[in-house]
Amino acid sequence: MPSAPGKHFDSRLHAVREQTHILLGRTITYSPEDWAAPTRLPGWTRSHVAAHLIKGARSLAQVCRGLLEDDDTVGGYDSTLGHECELLAITDGLHLQIELDTSAGELDQLLAQLSGRTGEVLLRPGLRIAIEDLPLVRLRELVLHCFDLEPAASGLDVEDDIAIPVLTFETCHLASKNDALELVTLGGLVLRAGTQPPRRRAAGPASSLLLWLARGVESEDLEHDEI
Repeated sequence: MPSAPGKHFDSRLHAVREQTHILLGRTITYSPEDWAAPTRLPGWTRSHVAAHLIKGARSLAQVCRGLLEDDDTVGGYDSTLGHECELLAITDGLHLQIELDTSAGELDQLLAQLSGRTGEVLLRPGLRIAIEDLPLVRLRELVLHCFDLEPAASGLDVEDDIAIPVLTFETCHLASKNDALELVTLGGLVLRAGTQPPRRRAAGPASSLLLWLARGVESEDLEHDEI
């Protein structure tokens, strides 16, 4: 029996809320020195990552408004660091915490109104996704950037119910089209990236595959071979 409209959307939105709670619970403990500390992203402090997440939430909120107003001209998704983000990144930690919280809350309210919506949205030039996948855009950012914030972390601390949909989204929409890959999770899910028949295969836990595909981080529990 087909899934009811919005079923996947609602479960993904719930995951976004959980990961947002984890993020805010972590960042509220940061001292000024912690905010200024480097991350796994070259040249980015924790303040830069926070500014990026704030901009990402606001930008995705604009996409949601466009869908709710049936207005395709209301901004596309853009979370890149720019002048606005650089200015935000040099503010104090309390301001960053407030902005992380309020931008996430605003996005949550808008996403919730899209539950059950069908169709597609042009997220940015060249990237069209199903409306049902919109929460995955935010979930991906939260999962990966929570990892980026902690350079000592050895892997993603997420279960398969989060890792698998984010890995699927990454493989289908964001992985390099020039790198023909086959990914196999421990549960037997097979995903293919690239436009040509796969030449390489990686197998292992979904969370490790996601970290390797999105960040190039190798894990001992991954196996690689040529096809």
